[in-house]
Amino acid sequence: MRNLFYFFVFLLLLSSCKISEYPATGKYAIKTNIEIKGDYPIEEKKLLEKKLQIQIDDSLQYSKVTKKTSGFLGFIKHPVKVYHNFDSSNISRTKDFFNAAYIANGYFRGGNTAFTETTDSTRPDGRAKIVTFYVEPFKNHYMDSIDYVITDSGIKKLVAQNWDKTTLKKKDIYAQEILDGELRRITYDLRNAGYLFLNKEDFKIIADTINAALLNISNDPIEQQILLTAAAEFAANPNTDITISLRENVAAKNKKQYYIGNINVYIDNFDRSITPPNVSNIRNGIIKKYYFTDNIKDSILAKHIFLQKGSLYRDLDLSKTTQSLNVLNVWQQVSIEPNENSINNDTVDFNIYMLPYERYQSERKLEGAYTTSNVDLISAPKNVFGTNFFFNVKNKNFKNRAIQNNFTINLGADFGEQIDNTTAKQNIVNTIQFGLNYNFLFPELKIFKRLNKKENISNAKSGLNLNANLSYRLNFFTLYEVSPFYNSQYDIKSKGGKQRLWNLQYNIGSEIRKLKEQDELTNLIIANPILANVYRDGVTLNLVPIINASERHDIFNNRFKKLALTSRYSFEHSGVGFKNLLPNELLSFVKLEFDHRFLLSKTTKKVDRKNDLAFRGYVGIGKSYNQSLNQNLTLPFFKQFAGGGPSSLRAWGVRQVSSYSTRKTITGNRLQEYFGDIQVELNVEQRHKLFEFIGFPVEGALFADAGNIWNWKALDRSLRPNKPALNRIADDIAIATGYGIRIDFSYVLIRFDLAGKFKDPKTIDGRGGFLTKENTQLKDIKFQLGINYPF
Repeated sequence: MRNLFYFFVFLLLLSSCKISEYPATGKYAIKTNIEIKGDYPIEEKKLLEKKLQIQIDDSLQYSKVTKKTSGFLGFIKHPVKVYHNFDSSNISRTKDFFNAAYIANGYFRGGNTAFTETTDSTRPDGRAKIVTFYVEPFKNHYMDSIDYVITDSGIKKLVAQNWDKTTLKKKDIYAQEILDGELRRITYDLRNAGYLFLNKEDFKIIADTINAALLNISNDPIEQQILLTAAAEFAANPNTDITISLRENVAAKNKKQYYIGNINVYIDNFDRSITPPNVSNIRNGIIKKYYFTDNIKDSILAKHIFLQKGSLYRDLDLSKTTQSLNVLNVWQQVSIEPNENSINNDTVDFNIYMLPYERYQSERKLEGAYTTSNVDLISAPKNVFGTNFFFNVKNKNFKNRAIQNNFTINLGADFGEQIDNTTAKQNIVNTIQFGLNYNFLFPELKIFKRLNKKENISNAKSGLNLNANLSYRLNFFTLYEVSPFYNSQYDIKSKGGKQRLWNLQYNIGSEIRKLKEQDELTNLIIANPILANVYRDGVTLNLVPIINASERHDIFNNRFKKLALTSRYSFEHSGVGFKNLLPNELLSFVKLEFDHRFLLSKTTKKVDRKNDLAFRGYVGIGKSYNQSLNQNLTLPFFKQFAGGGPSSLRAWGVRQVSSYSTRKTITGNRLQEYFGDIQVELNVEQRHKLFEFIGFPVEGALFADAGNIWNWKALDRSLRPNKPALNRIADDIAIATGYGIRIDFSYVLIRFDLAGKFKDPKTIDGRGGFLTKENTQLKDIKFQLGINYPF
């Protein structure tokens, strides 16, 4: 509960800051509302309300600025609301903006806009006003026919070829942003077919809203009645005929297809007025490299330029070149521009300007921490002071090949008081940790190199890594670890309507662990033989493919408006099939993980009201295959699963949740952490906005977590109940419920969660009960401090 006290003190200190500023004299709008009248669908109202909010004059709304203010924490910069004076002219200007917005969104006959201005009784100065706009737009127009009238034969042919991609549909609501989207689509297709200088503004849209029935004149009473009926139907459901065409004054160069000429690359110069003195030819003179200092190999540069001389210009090639050069991380800025002065008939040259980073970077950090330990070990000090030194040197362009080279040193030590057999105390070094990391990051794939040339693949990279670590624990052990490995990753954008992105990774390598026992660890293993699997030598030969998938949908119905999906699949393999290789040391196992998350954003009456449902499902399964000397009943300790903590089962601490198959016969506080070969978790959160605190959004979340970890076989058979393992699942499921507060500081989200054990599988009689005496005490309420969302 001490953490809760500190949290509330923190909130109290923050509340002492001034978060709003008001004008010295005159009235100001403390709040501005929009109410839309009329028989319109709820989604149409919400869409119009969002667009009208943008049109409100700035003087009727507060501005958010980041600044230091008065108060106890005034030295910290934070968001401040600044209110402005307004008069009647501000409201009149807003009404004009509204009228323009009506027409832009298909309400061609405009609408009625009224307003009220009331005094906010909660403000003592009497100057704070609440302005409410009452909006009643006239009936929206619907698209009745869509036609493309383009006189240029080349452009007309290409537009016709892509008619099936149009976003315009008959009977859809007429809206300017929908039509703009169609113009962007047409322009995008044409710019990928050589029309380099064509842009959206070269097209025009003609919307015909005239009802032809109203123009007909007839003396026949029956025909007049038919015309009047048609006019009434048109007034109730007005239709608009849409025509898209080229403007009459489009420049000749904009209506012409172009091919790529020469490519000039300025590798260390961003100044257009300066031409570097040195030049070299790449690709038989097709690419010219200009430089003051030659800092990149020609072959690397050529691989990442996808503009080909003599090829028809495509926006896709230009954007892929820009992205590919940026991913190299050698240049902090890249700009590709057509050289209009070089146009020769239907060919144009391109200039690439690049501003490089500094080649070498370094970082140094020294950290310290003080902790109190309650672990029941002879060598464990009660009070520990720890320090850590971090040093990193990075070469961002190793051997001029855009290879990033990193060298890192970590050195840490814990100092404490040892209590020996004579009860004498002495200050000693309790723990020493020393680590080295040396790696190379390549800007391409070194395995499956053909993938580097695929058009839908981006951000391809691979790396070689070598890690070496030494861990020394006084009177306990000395551990040596070496892990060389190769890793690759790349992104694949799916083709089609769904916005799906796949990130594929694969790691190949080895982990070598050599443990030198000391007296206390030896005695501990003798007392608890199962710990021989935790503290042991071992070698792994790893193959780890990982797939990350993300997808986003827009759902328009009465319940949800957005759906975001992310999934992660991984498979890890070590040593299986190589039993004759290092038979006593090689650890053979397979491990699979599946993590699926989705976020539903709910629609509410208030447009800016956050109301999300977040779900997560996780399954992890591992199996060990070599069980020599009965030491490998489970996965290696460093590959096992663990549950509990701020992003898992929040009513338990990190590695504190357990089932019967994972428990060990260890008394006292010697080892209270649990690991398993199987893990299942289900999490759900209902997230909602509460209020703003000193300018930062504060959210609440009602959550529930369920799951546990298991072993294929119980570690201690004496603890295992008579039920078969599958029949124990219901008893072993742990369930936590609680409520959390989150403060969004933009750059980081701080999370405070309080969770209780709704169902605890570790009860006295071992049955795993709901809300039993063992899990409903106030002291068992768990406080978790987290950074960012848990899932």
